[in-house]
This record gives sequence, C-alpha cells and structure tokens, in this order.
Amino acid sequence: MIVIGFDPGETTGICVFEQEGNDAQPIKYDNIKFLELLPWLEDAPKPDVVVIEDFQMLPHKAQALIGSRFETIQAIGMIKSYVHKHRAEQIMQSPIIKKIAEKWTQTPPPKNHKEGHWVDAYNHAMYYMIGHSLAQSALQKQATRK
Repeated sequence: MIVIGFDPGETTGICVFEQEGNDAQPIKYDNIKFLELLPWLEDAPKPDVVVIEDFQMLPHKAQALIGSRFETIQAIGMIKSYVHKHRAEQIMQSPIIKKIAEKWTQTPPPKNHKEGHWVDAYNHAMYYMIGHSLAQSALQKQATRK
C-alpha cells in the first residue's frame, strides 16, 4: 500500500510511504516549491491513501494573509485533483494533530522551519497510519524490540 502525506503551501512537504502489515517505511520525502508541485504529482506513484494537512483561515492570522496568493489552497486543489485521478482515499487532517504525531513518532520538525515541511507531511501520514493500526508508534516499536 502506498500512503502519501502532504503539508501543502508555498513549499509543500511530501512523504511517501510503502506500508505493509503494521510496518510503514518512508521511501521518498522532499520539500517541493509551489511551481514544482504539479510536475512532481504527474510523476508521483499511484497512492492508496493521501493525507493532507487542511487549511483554515483563522481570525488571528487573517491580517498576515493580506496580499497572499493563497498557495496553500492552490496546492490543496492540485493534490485533491491527483487523489481523484488515482481514486485514492483522501484524508484531510487538522494541523492541530501535529503535536500528538510528533510524540507518537518521536520526530519533531527541525529548527529551520523552511526545511521541515516534509517532516510535517511524515507526521501527518504516520498519525493516520498509527491511528488505523497500519504502523507502530515509536513506543510500540521499542516495546516489540525487547
């Protein structure tokens, strides 16, 4: 099964997993610039499940978005089209889950936010897979090694 996590935006984080049993291994990850997203999607593997960080305009962030081209929303549209084309399962996930996912995976984003979008994509996909018993949390992996 192929599961792909996306953190859409001006830079879109992507993490592609090959999942089998309760094991999921990332086979590709990257930070893709907005104008490179469509070509990446055209060459991307056929997914079974796509997990996308959702976007919501929050009142306290609205002023900061004045003049924005809303690349995040445009990227989400491109990704949704890709999901539809491949008839994959689409999961829209709130950004709120990232703190829990980071604890489950023991994979916090790097200090340089610009380099960490793929980590957010990784954590979104892992949150879905752990929650659906398709992957193990870091603690579960540790327990099975003993």
